[in-house]
Amino acid sequence: MITLEPPHRLALTFQIAPGWVYEPDPAKASEIEVRFTAEPDGRTRVDFTHRHLERYGGGTERMRSATGVSPKGIDLGARRTGRGPRLLTIWAQR
Repeated sequence: MITLEPPHRLALTFQIAPGWVYEPDPAKASEIEVRFTAEPDGRTRVDFTHRHLERYGGGTERMRSATGVSPKGIDLGARRTGRGPRLLTIWAQR
């Protein structure tokens, strides 16, 4: 856990290496941040950021492909059209 600011923000290390095994060194892990914002219509906006994939070194492109994170980051608006990050798309289908 990097940051916990209930009920607005959560940030943590994603300590999964490109081979989908645990990465014990946080300095070699990417980071995930989730922000929750109340919308005027009573819904909650969720902003998801997955950053520092370059920390995976030679496995960076493999992780980008597996998670759907482009070098520019992810666009949750694209998820609404079915072109979003793979992990979020899988999670949303559950």
